[in-house]
Amino acid sequence: MNDEGGASGSGTMAAIGSGVLWGLLIMLTGAVIQGVWAYKSPLPPGAEETAMLIWQGLGAVVAGFFAARRAAGAGWLHGGLAGCALAMAATAIMGVLTDLPEMLAFARAVGSGAGLGALAGIAGINLGGR
Repeated sequence: MNDEGGASGSGTMAAIGSGVLWGLLIMLTGAVIQGVWAYKSPLPPGAEETAMLIWQGLGAVVAGFFAARRAAGAGWLHGGLAGCALAMAATAIMGVLTDLPEMLAFARAVGSGAGLGALAGIAGINLGGR
């Protein structure tokens, strides 16, 4: 801990990394569930994209929440950074497997991840300590 009561630099990176890993785990679990669901019963045309956006949003919320809880301070900042990092990591993984998204879609994903992560980070700090 530093003098201001927040996490140190290495603690901040560990907190954000932990949040990103939790978020990726949620997104991977969601992709598996969605894949099994689509295999058992075909999804309507727009349902697959909607379901994936919900899983990505849930991943950003989980990433922000856990990053802020681990950092134990500045929940909006740690949550927002974790949400941004999660969107960038998911885009990088997607870029290896398929084509990269357009710049506007990437900016929307990073902005949404930051916003959802920041809100979840605020909630993570306010719902109690370790």
